[in-house]
Amino acid sequence: MQSISQAFTAINTLKDEAQDKGLSIRYVPVTSRAFSPTIIERVEKTDQYLIVYLSLTALYGYNGILPDYFSDEIIREPANGLKAFLDIFNHRQFELMVDIWSKYQFFNANTLDAERKTNQNMDLILLSLGGSVCNGEEGTPLFLRGLRRYLLALFQRKEKTPKGLIFLLRSFFGPLQFEIVQHTVSHRNIPQDQRTKLGSSTSVLGSMGNFLCGVKMEDTDGSFSLNIKDLDLKTFNRFLPGGASWEELKHLLKVYTSNQWDCFLSLELRAEEIPPWQIGSMRLGADSWALSEEAYENAWVSPGKIGGDMT
Repeated sequence: MQSISQAFTAINTLKDEAQDKGLSIRYVPVTSRAFSPTIIERVEKTDQYLIVYLSLTALYGYNGILPDYFSDEIIREPANGLKAFLDIFNHRQFELMVDIWSKYQFFNANTLDAERKTNQNMDLILLSLGGSVCNGEEGTPLFLRGLRRYLLALFQRKEKTPKGLIFLLRSFFGPLQFEIVQHTVSHRNIPQDQRTKLGSSTSVLGSMGNFLCGVKMEDTDGSFSLNIKDLDLKTFNRFLPGGASWEELKHLLKVYTSNQWDCFLSLELRAEEIPPWQIGSMRLGADSWALSEEAYENAWVSPGKIGGDMT
């Protein structure tokens, strides 16, 4: 019994052979309806092609997708237009299967099943060169890291949406309550050469519509808010500046949004998780509250802007 891995390895060898001889390779399914113990049934060579007959799921033949009528017609009369038409799609299917298997083998050899330490970290090396490496993954199984990288690459190709960003964040940080508020108001500096100047002889205030006074302008299209709700103290501390997940969150936002929008982060800590504070405490920061009694409302903390210019 020939395994599919052995068959595709042999097909890659045949591809190299065809290329060396200046031939094109064609994949054709076996027309027989009987089970075949080998995937590569036979190989034929012509002046232009190296034809590989494969016993795999195709449009007709053994395990054919189409009804048996088509296989019976092709078996009865092999040289007909129907077979030639279906073989166009069969060839493309087999070609894609070989390509997918080859890429998987490369990915597997350089990440999931790598024998050398350098190859095991190949995904991190490539992402680091691209400026999108995420930290804080020590101890995470390598196959999960590989799936996360693949997921991130898929999201980078798709349209950027709040739902997509939330799904991505949950895949990295678990089932937390992420909320995105679009069109958050922010203020941006007006370039020096575009500011309104009183008394300028080259412009009349209001002649071109609305005008702005000052050095900043209100903007609602270039920023959004990311709220992480209902956190316990341990998870809350992870997302504070310097926490275990702070840098990872920054890089994920940078990669997903292509660094085009500002993101304002807000964290909600549950009331029962707010720690007591005493005079003489050695530490005072975003996770410290001076309360005279037990808290009854959740606490909101805004670490600041973490998108756009990544400040």
